[in-house]
Amino acid sequence: MTEQSGTSHHKTMTYQPIVREKISTVNSTTAALGGGAVFTGTSEDVSAYSEITVSMATDVAGATDGLQMQFSPDGTNWDRAVKITPPQVGLTSNFGSPHTLSVINQYFRIVYTNGAGAQSHFRLQTIYHPHKSKNLTSRSAQMLNMMNDVELVRQVSRPEDDKNLGLVGYIAQKRKFGVNEAVNNTTHEDIWAEGGTVTLASAAETVQVKAGGNAADDAAGAGARTITVEGLDSNWAEVSEDITLAGASASSATSASFIRVNRAYIKTAGTYAGSNTGIIRVEGTSTSHVYAHIPAELGSTFQSIVAVPADKTMYITEVKYSCGESNSADVRMWHVEDGSLSLPVKYYETAIEDFSGFQPTPLETYLKFTEKETVGFDALRVTGSGTARVSVDFDYILVDNT
Repeated sequence: MTEQSGTSHHKTMTYQPIVREKISTVNSTTAALGGGAVFTGTSEDVSAYSEITVSMATDVAGATDGLQMQFSPDGTNWDRAVKITPPQVGLTSNFGSPHTLSVINQYFRIVYTNGAGAQSHFRLQTIYHPHKSKNLTSRSAQMLNMMNDVELVRQVSRPEDDKNLGLVGYIAQKRKFGVNEAVNNTTHEDIWAEGGTVTLASAAETVQVKAGGNAADDAAGAGARTITVEGLDSNWAEVSEDITLAGASASSATSASFIRVNRAYIKTAGTYAGSNTGIIRVEGTSTSHVYAHIPAELGSTFQSIVAVPADKTMYITEVKYSCGESNSADVRMWHVEDGSLSLPVKYYETAIEDFSGFQPTPLETYLKFTEKETVGFDALRVTGSGTARVSVDFDYILVDNT
């Protein structure tokens, strides 16, 4: 027999290490920061990962671009960053949503700069993921803010519904309506129930309900008992305060000061489904200027005048004009740039001439007004006799600037 020798062939197997999800301890922290203090994470090689999520919660808003999620090709030069101005986050709010990033360079780190106030709590966590998630998820009722991550998809439901339902946290849907019952043919008058020209204050002051009202509009009366005044304070921040009525006498002054009154309305009344019996005027305690007029039995101001709060931008989306059909009128939109109160300037934005009846005007290009601007409408009767009844309603949105 002939013995044959055989050759054994062995295949060499190469095993790839399994990359698992990782919480980055050097780019996460729970140590509260002092005012203006900075947390700087450590550079980490993230080339084995596909996606990064960063979440944070703090009781103090971060500095401008305070949350920086930085990438570097070499761990030294931090050339690319996603920068976010973090809002103050309550423990139960929706603002603490995570931020999701694709890995775009080999190295990654977090740099966080706190706002002016010292934090009482700070929870920052960074997680590296080996695979990309299919998509971003959220609850259907989650309120959106300008810092949320979003996925661009075809819109099925109407975005107007989300705004009206308050589901977009940085946008507020608003409406103003006003009427002037007696517009003459010699001088343009503002569209508000008081008639004539509204006086714009140059400094904030406390306000009160003017004497001369109806005796039934009293703290214990059958008419209106309290009203709410909404406006802007000396810093042009939104402020509101309730006033208890005193019948025909002037009320007590508010504790808050107002540079603008955007609205006033009946808060409580002495009868079921009741309202104010007489006219209620809100005036400045120092100047006696009338800032708001609630017509008898109507429960709210009718004034097509509004001031834009600080740190917000207003966009007018639609205007509706109305003039009694036996008359016609010219209507103009004006705005005053109040950022510098020493010499504010009044501009006219649009005008509709010699119209009667009802005319809705949706705007494909929204009219934009910046913080501390006051916007209003005035009118002049053109044809007809006596005075004309002119009303203007407009829809607008307020958008947070940051």
